[in-house]
Order: sequence, then structure tokens, then C-alpha cells
Amino acid sequence: MDVKTVAAAIALAAVTSGCQFSASTLVNQHATLPTVDRIGSATQPKSTSAPVDIESTLESLSYLEARALLLEEGWSPVVSKTCNEDVVGSYELQCVAKKISSWCHLCAELPELQTCTSNGLCAMQFSLPGTAKKISIATYGDIETWRASPEKTDLMIQGAKLTEGN
Repeated sequence: MDVKTVAAAIALAAVTSGCQFSASTLVNQHATLPTVDRIGSATQPKSTSAPVDIESTLESLSYLEARALLLEEGWSPVVSKTCNEDVVGSYELQCVAKKISSWCHLCAELPELQTCTSNGLCAMQFSLPGTAKKISIATYGDIETWRASPEKTDLMIQGAKLTEGN
């Protein structure tokens, strides 16, 4: 796992548990990193630096990396009941009757997928069970490359937004 992915995992664990930690912790190789247990609670090293911004942290990763970290930290996909229609259009015609769209499988593979446009912009959403926290992620690129390695994927994060509440 590279340093960027480790830093993102630590940042996500801190947000998941409601803690904050400093960016200097991630930059300084000799700093004491927060200790994160499997439940998601973190102990905080003392620092005077600004807290890490989880949105920026996720935006530095490919979608595959960010998705893996969110799922690993206990976040759940927010399933859209209208995903098939919002992604494919006429799902019944294109996927059931004629099987002509290559996007027919996307809502099943990516339950967090909310919608996509034909020019490659997609919206994803996750929630943290037991809390009011949600993360909305905007991606761009070829959605069909979401499983490819970070070096080969074309699906990147354009923006991420953490909210607390409905």
C-alpha cells in the first residue's frame, strides 16, 4: 500500500470515528500516527496543524482506491431505486429486451452509483451506518474502468463532499 493510500485510510478512519488529526502527521515520516483500531476509534497525537480535509484526501485517489477505503472503514453504499433508469435511460428496452447498452450491469456492480451522464460524469454516495454522515462523490472518466488498477483506470474523483444530516 502506498503512502497516499495509507494517509487516506488514516484520514477516513478519523472522520469515521469523529476525530480530527493534523496534516503534518502525514507529512512527517517520524511523527507518531494516530492509532486506529478495527472498530474505527482513533487516538490523537498532539499537534497544532490544521485538520486533514477528507474531501481532498478522497479526491487524491482513484475511485477504486477511495471506494475500497470507504467500504473497509464501514461505509455503506446508498442505493438509488432509480439507478438503472438514471444511468442507462430506458433500462427495459436497452438492457432487458435488446441488451444493447454496455452500462446495464453498472448499478448492480456499484450499488452506490446514483446517476451518470453520457459524457462521463457520475454521482456516487455512501453513508456511515449509525450516524447521519454521508459522502457524495462526483467522478469523471470511463465508468467501465472502475475496477482497473489506479495506473490504468480512467475513472477519477472530481469532487467529494462529507455531510452530516439528511
